[in-house]
Amino acid sequence: MAEPQAPAEIAPGVLACEVPGCGVAAFAAKDFQRGDIVLQEQAIFISAVDTPSRRNEEIYKALLAELHSRRLTADFTPNAHLGALVALRDLGVQGCKDFLLKKCHGDPEQLPNPRLARQEAAPLRRCIASGILPPACAALPAVEYAKLRMAIQLNGFRFNFNAQEGDFGYDTGEVLFDKISRLNHSCTPNLDFNLSWDADNETVVNTITASTPIRTNEELNISYLPLRLKLPVEERRAQLLKHWGFHCRCSRCLLEGGAPCVATPAVSRIPHRSDTRSEGSDSEGICWEDLCDPDATDTKC
Repeated sequence: MAEPQAPAEIAPGVLACEVPGCGVAAFAAKDFQRGDIVLQEQAIFISAVDTPSRRNEEIYKALLAELHSRRLTADFTPNAHLGALVALRDLGVQGCKDFLLKKCHGDPEQLPNPRLARQEAAPLRRCIASGILPPACAALPAVEYAKLRMAIQLNGFRFNFNAQEGDFGYDTGEVLFDKISRLNHSCTPNLDFNLSWDADNETVVNTITASTPIRTNEELNISYLPLRLKLPVEERRAQLLKHWGFHCRCSRCLLEGGAPCVATPAVSRIPHRSDTRSEGSDSEGICWEDLCDPDATDTKC
């Protein structure tokens, strides 16, 4: 069995370390006051369609063509592949292995078997054959492609630049952050997050601020779910299980609902999270309008 890794400083005053049975979590190495910036990070890659460059449109349109061709499985959705294909184009196979495939990609039992993985990698093969992606991307095995898709799904933030509902590319594509992916979920979070476009560097910046005073050694958490909706514990747990695959055992859920029926580690995963212009989607998971709004005045459930 591998030895647990020593805590690593991922930002001034923020440590990431392994918690037995719960994966990696982030902790405060100093006190923070409400409103303090705890973390600020540029995206590793951006697969959102609505960005000034519009450089992801070609891949997204190719995926839409696959959808309309009906050559793939009935549950095929372009957004489930867009992030992985953009990441391979921008980071290359080795970059995806170094930055993305080491992140949480869910329960291994939920990954497709090798035969199904080859079928589901058809969009990757067609993008290579058409010249949209470089030939070197073919070096990524189909099972690894499935892991890449899951890693992006569980760690990505949905981002809309200026798109409004009904616009082409609205609520399509993610941005992903290396350090921020260490933050876990709580139904009583002590952090807010906010995505903004950095025009000078042509990228997305995620600013994490303390929503409450935070003491040294306290775990750092965000909420995946909308605090403003004041969901009861049963609904919170159902949404977290449906969209992110875990039974929430945060202190609030344990207080309000006791231990979940299926005992699982209290680790939580970073979901699709989007900016304040996104709407929810049952097929792709809960999006930013369904999550906590950093601009809301009432941030308590």
